[in-house]
Amino acid sequence: MVLNLHFDHPDYDAFLDRIGRSFQQNVLVVSDSDHNNSIVFARKGRDFQLDQGGLVRQPHALDGGAAGQLQRAFDRIKTALLHQRDAEDGVAMRLPACTQP
Repeated sequence: MVLNLHFDHPDYDAFLDRIGRSFQQNVLVVSDSDHNNSIVFARKGRDFQLDQGGLVRQPHALDGGAAGQLQRAFDRIKTALLHQRDAEDGVAMRLPACTQP
């Protein structure tokens, strides 16, 4: 499941909690650089991992120009995955403006 949530919504935390419970906490939150919105990825089954080929790569059917326009978004997803993995490994780190745990 992929959805867009507005950070300033009064029920933002409740929404994330419900999504987490529904998907066994298998949730990845990627925020925009202004912290106005976040894109929430949730799935049942396998965890989100960088080593799953194709999770954060240019789709074959996407031409180079379009891929270039989307590269920053792909980079934010990859950064969120890295921070999530580090948090699971117990690595304390400061998150950049583009991610949220």
